[in-house]
Amino acid sequence: MGLVASDDLDTKQRRYTGQVNMHAPDGWGYVVFSEAGGPAGTQKDWVDPNWNVKAAAHQLFYAEKYASTPEGGGKMLSPAQLQQKNWVSADSFKGLTADVTKAADGTWVANIEDTNGCVSTIHQDNLHSYQCQTMFLGMVMPPRSVFFGLGSLAVLGVVGTYLVVRNKSKPSGVSD
Repeated sequence: MGLVASDDLDTKQRRYTGQVNMHAPDGWGYVVFSEAGGPAGTQKDWVDPNWNVKAAAHQLFYAEKYASTPEGGGKMLSPAQLQQKNWVSADSFKGLTADVTKAADGTWVANIEDTNGCVSTIHQDNLHSYQCQTMFLGMVMPPRSVFFGLGSLAVLGVVGTYLVVRNKSKPSGVSD
């Protein structure tokens, strides 16, 4: 289903008109679970602390989707060009680094990164992911690398210790 381009609808209404919510994650809410019969939760004013990066990614998605239509010019635009056309909010991108790259198959992907190393990635099909990097020994590592990196370091440490102890316990001149 296409978006409605009527001037009597504001941008937010136009964004979701004709869309299936399952395919519009920026229109979702958050669920608070509670015990049966208990209060529904106390976090009425809670806001996702990373929402600014995610929202910027979704703005890029909708702007690039429009830019690819004949009405939008029929081609992918850079985040700076989208800001110049006011198709994305410049305020939403303050303190963020954004880029859109085109793949060989003609699809595109946008990455928006904040100053903490958190990256919101959105693809042409609205597939969205979000990941924050972790610092370990002064190196920036994605979370999985930290787990596997620490595991590798532990294995190397155990093997190294074993070899040192084994070689020290042999009489001199004896080898394997």
